[in-house]
Amino acid sequence: MTIEEQLRNSVLEAINELYNAHLDEKIIQVQLTRKDQKGDYTVVVFPLLKVSKKKPEETGDDLGRYLKEKLAFIESYEVIKGFLNLSLSHSFWLERLNGIIADENYGFEAARADSPLMMIEYSSPNT
Repeated sequence: MTIEEQLRNSVLEAINELYNAHLDEKIIQVQLTRKDQKGDYTVVVFPLLKVSKKKPEETGDDLGRYLKEKLAFIESYEVIKGFLNLSLSHSFWLERLNGIIADENYGFEAARADSPLMMIEYSSPNT
């Protein structure tokens, strides 16, 4: 499960618990935080306002507190207008990188029966 999927599922859980509402996971937008902002990932709060019936800052703060309490790898959060910026802990990133190093097949995917065939042509092998 990717980090984005994990955060999306946790936001869905938070919406269910905080506002007693069920949303389609496509509504939850998790993206990388802009470089000029503090944080690693951003949750867009605007689509959630219909369910929370609160201001964007209040909804973002509710979600941030919930996620920080439930997910050990969230170090801090910051709400800027309708965006919840999440900072992940250094230990989370180290654990993730160590897992990548330990996995000899990281980045490789085995060919399946329905995988497209590809031909690689060396146009000038002797130059």
